[in-house]
Amino acid sequence: MRPSWTDVRIDGMDANDPVFGYSPAGASGLFLGLDEFTEVRVLTQTFDAAYGRNGGGVIDAVTKSGANHFHGSLFELYRDAALDSKNYFDLTNAPIPPFVRNQFGAGVGGPLAHDRTFFYADYEGFREVEASTAIATVPDALAHQGLLPSATNPGSCSNATPNGCVVIAIDPRVPQFLALFPPSNGVDNGDGTAGVAWYFLLKPARVREHLEICVDSSQGPHQQFSAVDHERQRRGRIHPSVQLRCVFVGVTEEHPSRFLLAPPDDQVGRP
Repeated sequence: MRPSWTDVRIDGMDANDPVFGYSPAGASGLFLGLDEFTEVRVLTQTFDAAYGRNGGGVIDAVTKSGANHFHGSLFELYRDAALDSKNYFDLTNAPIPPFVRNQFGAGVGGPLAHDRTFFYADYEGFREVEASTAIATVPDALAHQGLLPSATNPGSCSNATPNGCVVIAIDPRVPQFLALFPPSNGVDNGDGTAGVAWYFLLKPARVREHLEICVDSSQGPHQQFSAVDHERQRRGRIHPSVQLRCVFVGVTEEHPSRFLLAPPDDQVGRP
């Protein structure tokens, strides 16, 4: 079933993307905010006609609201690679590739006017850096000097016995291009090449911010505003008696991927 088939509602109002129909998300980009909802219901089948629109399930979330007394909360979720195990490509004596995921936030609510108007504000931040080890083949140190193994006795060419190598003349224009290859820190393949391992950032470092501000106003025992600021409200397609209640703001910043060479003193191959 496509993700766009799920109908997500916040405080009873449609909160899906107006063009592609995708569901909203919190600072992590994967799910709604951790601390801004007081109730979440998931309807999978046999729901009534009030929950139409999509062919899939319905996720109905209710946001927190303020009260006559100030209240708040703090949370933080932190994960790193300290307890992760190495995979097949990680160097034996090199550190585990970096991985840090930090999700944190705070919420506070209280009265603006006693027994009439209340507010609730929630902030959620997300930071993530994820990497893994990549393996490539590069010319070894002897190849940089024009020394290559012979086809008949390749084992006689090594750093200890360079006299057993075949001398190849290097064009004066070539060394500047050989210098672009990183020095090998892995297994010697015995054919003039060797392995090199580095940390490759699979994803750009992600920095995301999510902010929610809600205001509830009750003008009497039978009048209370309860709606969400979303695309339909911005286009003016709401009932005239419904007023603005919540505003959601999200900011995403992604830093480009980069390559980090593994420590040069780890001259060992994969286990």
